[in-house]
Order: sequence, then C-alpha cells, then structure tokens
Amino acid sequence: MSKTDRIQNDSVWEEEFRVRTYEIDINGVTNLASLCNYLQEAAGNHAEKLHVSIDDLGKNNKTWVLSRLRLNITKPPGLGQTITVRTWPSGTDRLFTTRDFEILDNGGQSLVKATSVWLVIDRTTRRPYRLPESVVNLIRPDTPRALTIDLHQQLPEPDQTVRSAELIARRSDLDVNGHVNNVHYIEWALEPMDDAFLKKYRPVELTVQFLAESRQGTNVISNLSELDNANSKLLRHQLIKKTEETPLARLETRWVTEDK
Repeated sequence: MSKTDRIQNDSVWEEEFRVRTYEIDINGVTNLASLCNYLQEAAGNHAEKLHVSIDDLGKNNKTWVLSRLRLNITKPPGLGQTITVRTWPSGTDRLFTTRDFEILDNGGQSLVKATSVWLVIDRTTRRPYRLPESVVNLIRPDTPRALTIDLHQQLPEPDQTVRSAELIARRSDLDVNGHVNNVHYIEWALEPMDDAFLKKYRPVELTVQFLAESRQGTNVISNLSELDNANSKLLRHQLIKKTEETPLARLETRWVTEDK
C-alpha cells in the first residue's frame, strides 16, 4: 500500500492510500469495506502517534471497541486513484469518544465524510471502562465535526426480511483482540444483496451499530429489508448469531442510481 504519513499539530492525521484492484466493487469503484479499512488504518496509526493505541491501552489490560460508524459518500474513489484520509479525535460523552474522518481526492475535493464512536473496555471482563485522561485530553474545545451521530439512538431491526444469507466466521476474519473485525460485519451485512441491485445502485450512506462480538466458528444469519425512499433505496440489515439469536449488529444503508 503506497502511503505518505504526516502529523499536523498532533491533532489531525493525514495518510495517503492508492486504490488497488482488490478494493473495488463490480462497478469499478471502492467498495464500502475498503473505505472503512482506510478509516480504520488511519485511525490506528494516529492513535499510535498520540500514545492511545491498542498496544498502549493493553498495558493496563484495556482495548478499543468500535460502537458506531456513519459514512456519507459523495463520490467513491476509483481504481488507481490516490486519496488522502484525514482523521482527528472530535469529542467525548461519558464513556464514549468520537473520531471523525474525511477522504479527499488529489485535488482536495471531499469524497467521503465519516464519524465513529468508540469505547474503552476491560480485556478480561469485556465491560466498558471510563475514558483514560490521555484520551480525554486530546479533545480541544474548538474541534470541528465531519458528521454527527446520535450516541443513544438505536437502529431498527429490518421491518420484513426479504433476503437472508448464512455465514460462518473464519480465522481470517479475526482481529488482534481475537474477535471478528468490524469491517467483516459490514461485508456480511451486504452478502444477501442481489447482484442486479448492486450493478444499478451505489451506496451514499452507511450507519452501523455494533452490538456484540463474535469469534471464529460463529454461525451468523444476515437479514435484509428494503424500503423505497423517493429517489433512493433505504436498506436495513441485521446480523444475528444463529445459535442464540443474539443480534451482533444493525445497519442502515442508502443507495442511489448512478444518474442521480
């Protein structure tokens, strides 16, 4: 991955990525999972520079967990395009902290805006832990927001499931915490979607609420419902642990045709 890193006053991180062939969808533009991977990579590198990385928290038996994620996509990057991801800590609310993002093309045009909500949890008990001062002190009073998200609003379940897919968590899906990486949840949520739909529509919004962790071998049901919304399609997704019917994540995605 070709990238150039630089730090700006310690508060904003910028990192370049070049869109590879394995990061695009059937329409030749960056897929949702790859966009989220860019954000995750940049966030992790910035956290390392700020000394609040997973390794830093791990010294006190703590780790980061992603609770929510929201993306607004104006224009998805295409194959071979060089993009810049900007990211910065943007706020705190009791146990939650937010980190915002913007993806720019090489002319400085905004392609994607995003926000994310994180918790610090105890690695043993898996319960939330108060934010360390090292995290709280990163937030400045005049910090701008790329997007906002309601920290307490629950995403609804699919109203009426129209398509489903069954999956199983593989070893390659796991992250450093030994649980399925959050980006794979997004891939799983899209699995029931029809090929004809994906060729006609492109995503412009993604909201994810992560509800529970899963491990290798977990059997997962991915349910999908579809709602018409003027000139766009609003989809609701839910991932459920099959054996316990435990919800793992809920998502909403909005899609438009290419000529919209």
